[in-house]
Amino acid sequence: MNKKEASKYFNWFQEQIPIRTSILRIAVQSTTGFEHWNGDFSPDSLGMLGKWYAEQIETRKKTVKEIEEIYADAPDWFREVDISNQELTNKTFSIAFDVGVYLSQVFIKNVEGLSWTIEKRKTVNQNQPVLKGFVIFLNPIHIAVTTAYGLADETYKKVRLKELYYEWKKKI
Repeated sequence: MNKKEASKYFNWFQEQIPIRTSILRIAVQSTTGFEHWNGDFSPDSLGMLGKWYAEQIETRKKTVKEIEEIYADAPDWFREVDISNQELTNKTFSIAFDVGVYLSQVFIKNVEGLSWTIEKRKTVNQNQPVLKGFVIFLNPIHIAVTTAYGLADETYKKVRLKELYYEWKKKI
């Protein structure tokens, strides 16, 4: 995105926060075994949310074309790396967005001095909404997507969201 598009997206993103957290709360509470999750934006709420999230992760097999495109856009040295043939489904990306938004609100409501901004530097998060107030900017959506990949391949345990909160809290 260019700067103008990023600004427009940022405004849209901020308007979506209460909507997406409400949708997430309904989705979680509609799932058997999670009806009593209160979604109160406390760090403890991340424990049950993480368990629910792990149960929602779905993957699909990447196409040959997708794998070829990854290698085509990569530096020469990367072409020797084996990449996973599994990809998150669109549904999982959507849930990850909502989980990332919820995670951001847990931080904002429990840690003083955090706020949203647009990352302007040339980083992986350039022109994306990020939380400032940490040693480095935090992109909670990227964190939630990365967590989904880790949950899918069982690199991460179901308590990962709660662990992330406490790991990032140390970086303030």
